[in-house]
Amino acid sequence: MDPSIAEAVEWQTAAMRELGRRAFPELDVVADEAPTSIEAPRSADVVADGCCC
Repeated sequence: MDPSIAEAVEWQTAAMRELGRRAFPELDVVADEAPTSIEAPRSADVVADGCCC
């Protein structure tokens, strides 16, 4: 890969990560927690019959 292209890619990646941190600061806190399954039901959303409606 051309060194100037590699440098541009590194710069753009760093810039996008910083913009992401600024746009979504709460994700930095969540990243330290254990991941949760998307399939795990939230008790407040599930009624006795298992339906969330």
